[in-house]
Amino acid sequence: MKVAFKLGGLNNWFDHYRKQEIELMQAYTEECEIAIINAYRELNLYRVEHIEPIDDFHAHIWTSFRNLESTTFDLDEVYTSIFPALNRRSTFVTVFSMLEKNLYELCKWLYSEFQADKVDIYLKGPGSKLVRMKNYIHDEVQIPLNENLAANWSKLRTLNLLRNEIVHNFGRMENCDNKYLKKLIHEDPEISISKDYNEVEFGNQFFIRLIGFFEQFYSQLQDAIRIKIEKQSKDKS
Repeated sequence: MKVAFKLGGLNNWFDHYRKQEIELMQAYTEECEIAIINAYRELNLYRVEHIEPIDDFHAHIWTSFRNLESTTFDLDEVYTSIFPALNRRSTFVTVFSMLEKNLYELCKWLYSEFQADKVDIYLKGPGSKLVRMKNYIHDEVQIPLNENLAANWSKLRTLNLLRNEIVHNFGRMENCDNKYLKKLIHEDPEISISKDYNEVEFGNQFFIRLIGFFEQFYSQLQDAIRIKIEKQSKDKS
């Protein structure tokens, strides 16, 4: 899908471009859930039962599906728990990376629009790239930051911590004592940590809530950009 990035101007950054990508994210995450449902349906339709006689009174019985056998795996657990968790974690990493890319492109646009310091120089260095982008947008370019937008940036930072746990620890939560992560997990019923392996697990409604949050954040950021543009226009007049 090709969309002109500056269609409608910077003050319509969300309405004329990112809103379409929100719809793409919604469709993509819905496909994840459909794939999970269909995979379990196929398991029940196409699993094969094997019977291997041992003697006149006993037989070795097992089932298989694709390359998995019930002698090694609990096939129902694989398709109702293990695979759904893997799919949702990878989908979360993907859509969060899409958001980061969008914010980086916004930073580049803000640089060209307001003659701020170069983005690539500002974003270099240790620490979170997401935090550096926030600082560039609000400190360097001076896009206004109200209480609601600041709160959503904070939530993004926590989601970024969660993403890093998933990426660097193969889905496990190693940083269990982080107060921001604990608060996020406590407040969101669609996020949990498995008791056996300390793995991050998402419910089947998680992406509906997540993409809704992204949309709200983008819209608030667009409103703040409009305030900046309006102020600049008044200052020039």
